[in-house]
Amino acid sequence: MSWIRLGGLIDTVSSREIERVSSIRLSPRHSLHVVVWNGKRLLLGCTDQSIQVLSEALAPESVAPKSEQGQE
Repeated sequence: MSWIRLGGLIDTVSSREIERVSSIRLSPRHSLHVVVWNGKRLLLGCTDQSIQVLSEALAPESVAPKSEQGQE
């Protein structure tokens, strides 16, 4: 898993373990990211100083990482 910091935003390089579903910039230093990790869908609030888990839910099957779809 690779984490890349870009101007206060966190970007992820998709891997089998984590998938970024969506991201939105709220301001130059604030953003929200929805990621799927370990069977959970997480809403992350990010600033240039911290990352907070704002909400957590079970990930729906349709959001499984692309590398795992169709491998059952």
